[in-house]
Amino acid sequence: MKKIDFKALFSDDLFLKIISIIIAVIAWIFVIYTVDPMKNYTIEDIPVEINLSGTSAESSGLSVIGDTSDFKVDYTVHGKSYEINKLNASDFKATCEITDVTSPGTYTLKVTVKKISPTSVQYEEVNTSPKTMTVTFDRVVSKVFPLEASVTNKEPEEGYMIDQYSVIPKELSVKGPDSIISTISKVVVENNEQMTLKTSTAIDGKIKFLDQNGQSVDTTNLVYKDTDFKISIPLYKKMTLPLTFDFINVPNGIDTSKIKYTIEPTDKINVAVPVDAAASTTEISLGSVDFRTLSLGKTQTFDVSLLAGYINIDEIHQVKVKFQNSEADGYKQSYLTIPSSNIIVKNVPAGYEVSVVSDIIADVQMVGKSDVIDNLDASSVVATADLSTLATIAEGEQRVPVSITVEDKQQAWALGQKYILISVTKK
Repeated sequence: MKKIDFKALFSDDLFLKIISIIIAVIAWIFVIYTVDPMKNYTIEDIPVEINLSGTSAESSGLSVIGDTSDFKVDYTVHGKSYEINKLNASDFKATCEITDVTSPGTYTLKVTVKKISPTSVQYEEVNTSPKTMTVTFDRVVSKVFPLEASVTNKEPEEGYMIDQYSVIPKELSVKGPDSIISTISKVVVENNEQMTLKTSTAIDGKIKFLDQNGQSVDTTNLVYKDTDFKISIPLYKKMTLPLTFDFINVPNGIDTSKIKYTIEPTDKINVAVPVDAAASTTEISLGSVDFRTLSLGKTQTFDVSLLAGYINIDEIHQVKVKFQNSEADGYKQSYLTIPSSNIIVKNVPAGYEVSVVSDIIADVQMVGKSDVIDNLDASSVVATADLSTLATIAEGEQRVPVSITVEDKQQAWALGQKYILISVTKK
């Protein structure tokens, strides 16, 4: 049997290193178990819980405000080193004492650490760091705010204008501490980029919460949907447009271009028209004038109504059309009676025969140029009943309207609506 050469072994560096480590471990075990087995040991980063269940804070409707996920403590204990070294953060529960929390506010709360694992390790508490936590409590409320646009540095091209900005979406639901929500005066979507606009557009904006003094509100503890906020910028073309109207029930032979009038306070207004409609907009129609109402010196009032989306820059909302057909303008009126010989019935439906029952049409009020009225007699005035305009026709006598015209296209017309009585029979 070969003998171990101890002299050679103790001359080997690797052997000496291994032997040194073994001796050190044995010595360390000896020390911790016999010479100095007691020491302090710190368990780090134990999460701090804040449980409101069953507390006065809960019954008062309070909640913890802010993120408490970083609330952690270090817990130092004293015991046998070979035992307490086994402890870790999951063996303990740290809580804040909240018995005194009854109203909104910021509190300094004592932290208590307790062992929750079934381990039999024996130790004495030495220290908790930090010993307190600063916690804010408040009632959490929700409120819906209308969104307003806050826009600067936007210039339209020459001849165009910007009207009211609008925000998409129109409103925002915000949830957070009542003490913060109550300070919010308005919520705006802001864009201050420099832009020259050639057409209507929508631009991105940033949300901003402002108090009654226009100062920014801290949004750290507010919850809302951080969507893509857009500011709609409508661009309008500025135009000067004439005010117009139409004549209706104009008798045959009347030249309406010879009817003079003025529109007061103006016959044209300045408007702003959406850019996509500007090319097709040439006038502002007031409505119509029934020629049968065109009496001497007539004045008719019109509301100035614009199409949806148009802007009345001049703020002129009503005008008067004054006709220059008074006696001072060379017009006059007279009354006459139309005989049955000058009453015509046309467009009689097939299968019917019609006869005029009325002998005359009395008290026909005529208006026209003085020289025309002075030379006007009943023989040159014709009353026509157009049966094609009737909704229904039946056997028997029926009252129907007539239109009254003057022969030879003379500038005279009848006021009001006249009727005749006809008799209808089937063939």
